[in-house]
Amino acid sequence: MIEIFFAISGALVVIFLGLIILRSKKTIFWISYILCFTPLGYLSRFFNVKGPFNLNWFAFFALVALAFGTALFRINKTYYPRGPVLIYLGIALISVMSMLLNYITPFSVIFPQRGYLMMFAYFALFRTIYEYYDKEDIFSFIVITGILSGFYAIFQRMVFVTILKIGSPDMVTGFFPADGGFNYFQLICIIILVVYWFQEKPMKNLPVSVPTALLLIVGSFAFANDKVVFIFLLIIIGAIITQTGIEVIRKHLPKLFAGFIFLTIVGIVFSDYQDEAYSSDGGATTAEKMMDIEFYKAYIFGDESDEGKFAKGGQLKRGAAVVVAFEQIQKSPFHVLFGRGPGSTSQNSVRGAEGELEKLFPGWEIGRTALSWYIAETGILGMIFQILFIISIGFWKAPNATEEESHFRIIRKTYALFSCMYITFDNLYFLPVMGLLVVVMTYPIPVRKVKDSGENETETPETELKTIL
Repeated sequence: MIEIFFAISGALVVIFLGLIILRSKKTIFWISYILCFTPLGYLSRFFNVKGPFNLNWFAFFALVALAFGTALFRINKTYYPRGPVLIYLGIALISVMSMLLNYITPFSVIFPQRGYLMMFAYFALFRTIYEYYDKEDIFSFIVITGILSGFYAIFQRMVFVTILKIGSPDMVTGFFPADGGFNYFQLICIIILVVYWFQEKPMKNLPVSVPTALLLIVGSFAFANDKVVFIFLLIIIGAIITQTGIEVIRKHLPKLFAGFIFLTIVGIVFSDYQDEAYSSDGGATTAEKMMDIEFYKAYIFGDESDEGKFAKGGQLKRGAAVVVAFEQIQKSPFHVLFGRGPGSTSQNSVRGAEGELEKLFPGWEIGRTALSWYIAETGILGMIFQILFIISIGFWKAPNATEEESHFRIIRKTYALFSCMYITFDNLYFLPVMGLLVVVMTYPIPVRKVKDSGENETETPETELKTIL
């Protein structure tokens, strides 16, 4: 109870703070933006820093309170992308059905939705800056954050891991509490930069050139730990090329060749760090493992033994988590469709939100990936609707934007494709960055130019923006 008391008290303080700063819309935006990349959970995870309540919750309470105060006192109306929101209503309905089927508390429905709660919070908060920043600005803010996060990851590697030796190599996470969030966000930045590079678009507010920013962010992977990011990187580039056309390869062949050389160098540095960090493993080197299909099978699913399906940390391997999730919904046809209940994989200790499957299999982390989480908690229907939600972002189109620029469309479609793949690798639906990126990808694109009766083009950003919103 004491945690809830402090959480509510903190939320009220943030609301009053929000009311004070509401005179500046940009201040509202930047506070909410910085909160997304304030990894207080990193302190509790690696440095055992304890607060009056779980530090992971601070950003959630602060963002919800700030969004509530903003929407209540500043915004008369806001903008939501109709398609994704309608599909989310289906997700919420399936969660309620799963709750009723499994006889669990209503609080268990709300608890797993906190990633989506962040999405709605950012819809309200971003509404404050539509008149100040356009989509080009927002993309540049994301990329700049990725560059800074990459530099901070280098600092973590060199200082925390190499010099001070105060933790495991998993401490290299940039502005995130875990390396999964770091990898995901950096890869989103790469999607944006590669599209801008291929389309030869300058990026507003970026302190360096687009190719330089791309090299910096790709280079930051040399200091991270996950081998799979390089496979994701190749898939991303391939997906972008298929959308931009084969002429891109001919046009940018020298640049692509130089990028391949740079990526090879990054891979070598990455392998050296991996071999040093995990030298106690013995056997094959990292480079040899990355060329071995059997290694990936064991890395994802484990071997045939019961012990083989667990990682060194004691949790299930990613593929094994999906297999176990399928096994746990076989109780009846209703459980196959609706799962074991929202929050059933939760490791939370808050009364009323304890996870049933977590209590049965402590430390297994069945919800380690978003895919296994969907399956275990909301069944096949929930999994299908969650994937449809991601896909709908790729097909979203800004209202009144009759001619959307191609780089916006390619970025959004590649983001949706990549996110559909990433749900097999990690679970980011409890981090604010998930909600933030959905809002960024569906940020309104006002028609900047219209033709008057004399066929002259006139810029009317404010008029068109009001029409859209």
